[in-house]
Amino acid sequence: MGWLSEVRSRPAYRKGLLAGLIVVVSYTLFGFFGLPAILTSVLPKSLSGTLHRKATVREIRFHPFELSISILGLEISERGAGGTWILAEEVFANVQLASILRGGPVLGEVRFVKPYVNIVRRPDGSYNFSDLVEEFTKKPAKETKPLKYSINNIQVIGGRIDFDDGPKKTRHEVRGIHLSVPFVSNLPYYAERYIQPSFSAVVNGNAVSLKGRSKPFSDTRESAFDVNIMDLNIPYYLEYLPIRREYEVPSAFLDVMAVVSFAQPKGKPPTVRVEGDVMLREFRVRGNDKSPMVHLPMVKVSISPSDVVSREFRIASLLVKDPEIDAVIDRTGRLNLLVLSHRKDRENDMAARAVPPAGGAEPTGPALKMSIDAIRLSGGKVRFSDASRATPFRTFLTEIRIDIDRLDTEKDKSSDALLSFRTEAGETFDLKGYLSIDPLSSKGTIALGKVVLKKYAPYYGSAVRFDVASGSLDVRSGYRFTRKDDETGILISGLSATLSDVRLKQREEGEDFLWIPEASVTDASIDPARREIVVGAAVTERGTLAIRRAPDGGTNVARLLAGEPAAAGKTASVPSAGNAAGKPVSGKPWVVTLRTAAIDRYAVRFEDRTTDPPVELALDRLRMHAENITTERNRKGKLTFSTTVGREGNVSLGGAFSIAPPSLRAKVRVAGFPIGPVQPYFTDKVKILVTGGAVSAEGNVSIDAAKGTPTNVEYKGEASVNGFSSVDKARGEEFLRFATLHIGGVDARIPPTRVVIDEIALSDFFSRIIVTPDATLNVQGIVAKVADVRDEASAKPAPAPADDAAKPPAAETRIGTVTLQGGTILLSDQYVKPNYTASLVEIGGRVSGLSSGEGRRADVDLRGKLENSAPLEIRGRINPLSENLFVDLTVDFKDMDLSPLSPYTGRYAGYGIRKGKLALGLKYRIEKKKLDAENKVFLDQFTFGEAVDSPDATKLPVRLAVALLKDRKGEIHLDLPVTGRIDDPEFSVWKIVLKIVVNLLVKAATSPFALLGALFGGGEELAYLEFDPGLFVPPVTDAGKIANLAKALNERPALILEIEGHVDPEKDKEALRQLAFRRKVAAQKVKDIARRGAGAPAIDNVRIEPSDYPKYLALAYKEGKFPKPRNILGMARTLPVPEMEKLMLTHTQVTDDDLRQLAALRASGVKDRLLLSGKVEPERVFLVEPKALAPERKEKLKDSRVDFRIR
Repeated sequence: MGWLSEVRSRPAYRKGLLAGLIVVVSYTLFGFFGLPAILTSVLPKSLSGTLHRKATVREIRFHPFELSISILGLEISERGAGGTWILAEEVFANVQLASILRGGPVLGEVRFVKPYVNIVRRPDGSYNFSDLVEEFTKKPAKETKPLKYSINNIQVIGGRIDFDDGPKKTRHEVRGIHLSVPFVSNLPYYAERYIQPSFSAVVNGNAVSLKGRSKPFSDTRESAFDVNIMDLNIPYYLEYLPIRREYEVPSAFLDVMAVVSFAQPKGKPPTVRVEGDVMLREFRVRGNDKSPMVHLPMVKVSISPSDVVSREFRIASLLVKDPEIDAVIDRTGRLNLLVLSHRKDRENDMAARAVPPAGGAEPTGPALKMSIDAIRLSGGKVRFSDASRATPFRTFLTEIRIDIDRLDTEKDKSSDALLSFRTEAGETFDLKGYLSIDPLSSKGTIALGKVVLKKYAPYYGSAVRFDVASGSLDVRSGYRFTRKDDETGILISGLSATLSDVRLKQREEGEDFLWIPEASVTDASIDPARREIVVGAAVTERGTLAIRRAPDGGTNVARLLAGEPAAAGKTASVPSAGNAAGKPVSGKPWVVTLRTAAIDRYAVRFEDRTTDPPVELALDRLRMHAENITTERNRKGKLTFSTTVGREGNVSLGGAFSIAPPSLRAKVRVAGFPIGPVQPYFTDKVKILVTGGAVSAEGNVSIDAAKGTPTNVEYKGEASVNGFSSVDKARGEEFLRFATLHIGGVDARIPPTRVVIDEIALSDFFSRIIVTPDATLNVQGIVAKVADVRDEASAKPAPAPADDAAKPPAAETRIGTVTLQGGTILLSDQYVKPNYTASLVEIGGRVSGLSSGEGRRADVDLRGKLENSAPLEIRGRINPLSENLFVDLTVDFKDMDLSPLSPYTGRYAGYGIRKGKLALGLKYRIEKKKLDAENKVFLDQFTFGEAVDSPDATKLPVRLAVALLKDRKGEIHLDLPVTGRIDDPEFSVWKIVLKIVVNLLVKAATSPFALLGALFGGGEELAYLEFDPGLFVPPVTDAGKIANLAKALNERPALILEIEGHVDPEKDKEALRQLAFRRKVAAQKVKDIARRGAGAPAIDNVRIEPSDYPKYLALAYKEGKFPKPRNILGMARTLPVPEMEKLMLTHTQVTDDDLRQLAALRASGVKDRLLLSGKVEPERVFLVEPKALAPERKEKLKDSRVDFRIR
């Protein structure tokens, strides 16, 4: 008792001992009395609130040192009724301190004494506890760690169950239930002792008992149960499951022949082993409408010894014989088999299961280990129908076989797997490979054989606009599937596929547009992890393709898919490895590569119905070979292409290309491509019919179409058109033909526009220009009017240009040489009668150095002949391609016979042409839009012929005009200069020239002397000659005018001059009176001189001195025979001079004959002067008697004159 003395001697020890005693006493008192009282108050309320039923407890006992609890008199009533639902005399549980160490409840013993359960099945099939089932299953599961537990030595003593089956109006009673279960655990815990497993009960008066066979002397204390169940009618018991089913199980029988053994190895956790056979027979499932769903004639599972506690299961074999499944998708798209999963009832539970455990959570027990030595399914059948499609789909799978060997959940263990079946159409499916559970993976090969493409039209038919008339598909591929850490990996490798006898038919037209005898793909692979699709080779041959373009512009091959194409920028996401849900994945884009593609000996028929008639092209022996077709950026591929077009045309191409970005570098060769078949594209724009011709070209094409930049196109090479011929549609006459149009050394590109051509050569060409009877040219309207094109363009609203839009750079154009050789142009004028025909032959020459550059000039030298005799030359320099047109040309045209032009002169001038030649000398210069033109015309020996009666003939004196213009040599020289600005819309060179000619004719008719005056001087004054009153001798001042007139008449020998004399009746009469008076006075002096014997001068030359004048006047007065004033004596008086002059003048008479004689003297006097010049032949000068003495009054002209007329 030393320790007691020690405690007594030390106060601290005493206090500690006292405190410990208080704690122990308090724990004891609380455990025996406090906790039971609290639980007795709280537990009934908690149970009542959770179960919605009244719960009562008579007493609760707790042993604080054994950690055991007893609930006595537990009773739970029916909901809303006074009856008992659950009752127990005692519920006992012994808690072990190991619960603290194990992290979960560990119960050493659980005991239910005299439990009672009352189960009621209502007429509607629900149970008296169905409300709790629905409530608990609908609650979302919380994210909690899995519960760890170990419940040992479980006993039910004297239990009772009453089951009232309302629908069947029966009652089942189970009495005397005794159950002993050694443990239920997911923890590696073992108790010091275990009870023997056993079960006994009285079911409806029939005793049932199960007892294990024990091995009392075994170290493991092993006990075993034999479980033998035969012909267990599963449908009978399914009716009592508290779940709602949308299907029926009319038959199912279960046979069990198994052994369950329990062992308690010393120092180790207990084990429960199971082995034996389980067989399910004649298992049938059908819908509530009695439609068949599943039929399993036999499913047998042979279980090798398996440990339930350690979760190690070994299945010797799983056999399924002759299974049948009817899978049906109704019109709403619902699969009938989905009702088997009770999906609606388990949505919340499935959602809860889908939530991954919290990080760091440990498994609830040992990992499941399972192995199946052999799985065999044979003779399977699946009938599948889909009514959700516009056209219902049906198929029947037969001979379904599944073989799996050595299936094991152990890590990295793999098993052999095989799956195969056939269809009613003779299609086959075969899968052979390996299957692994941990990690989940599979690897092997898949083969599809003789897949009938037409059969599956209900699935693709609504997405396409064509029907598959025939065709089959064979596919063989390797595959690899992996699933690890929620990452899914799929790899397809070694894929090969073959299409055979595929015929596609357009629905609207009902005609085949594609026939593929055979097409194959080999060595293909799909790697979602690397986002790559690689095809080793794709080959097809001897197929046909019909491409038809509809009147609205769309083609049949562009309309193969139904619906609208996806909007730009929207692409479907492709699930990648690690994204089983198929969510969009960011990262590098998919890369698709086709290493080799080949098309051989295909025939393509192209028909374009946008034109009338349709364009029809036949491409035969079409071949295409490509290498390295890939969407990988900046990777180049190779391409060769060739085909024949029509009978003799060939097109070939070969080079390199890329898809990302799009580009092409290729050598192109076109030989003999016929123009005729493509004529409908332009036949409505021209009025000619192309009857022959082919296009050829050879060169290098470069195309770059990088995103965000304009497409660049470049061509270097040559092109030509050979054997071209055409006729006028309206008249059926030849219009244009040529042997060759060659364009060599082409270097063209856009943008910016740049065209460089070394040479253009047109050889052996012929063109016919016809003036039709309605006075139109056949070349008029050959090309559609620009106005029409503009009208069409104006109908379409043009986009508004950006405010800051930059002006595109000017196009650069250079042409080295343009050569013409062997040309002929035939002109036929059918408007004039008789018709006129002329030909310009031997047309040739060259234009060199054409360029759009400012300041560059091209040399021009063109030559030809009219009717093989009249040479035509065009020489100079031009620049028609620059923004500022420049022309400096000289045109020389010589020795053109004019007599063939008689139809024209006869119609418009009223006379034919007897003879004559024409020469032209034209000089045109255009610079800075200003034109300076010289038009020199030379007519040699131009002579009109007989008159022609033509209503269109001019009334102008054309013969006179010719006579006025033709010189003594028979030549006519005209110089018609023209100036103006070509940017003036009213300006026209030929209009001005025509106007000058017309004015010339008018001038000849109205003012011929003005025309002569313009040629020889004198102007309009040559048309008359003025005289002083009373005189007939021309004034000395007019000698020059007479000389000019004589010169003009000499130079124009065809002119006839008419002279008509005139007088002024007033002034000339007075002048003649004065003249007669002066002559009378002068006559007296002449008499006086004569009396003196001297020679008398001419009377008009007599000069009278002023001093002698009165004398001679008086003598004349005296001699006058007229009444005179007389004196008283009757004698004449002597009068003053003025009076005598007045009387004499008054009695001097001038008659019209005097005036007429004066006019005649004037005309004859002028004639004499002209003849005296020696330049005018007398027969060309005529005196004309005037119709009146006085001429036509003209302003500023005297009436005393001579008028000239020319004819």
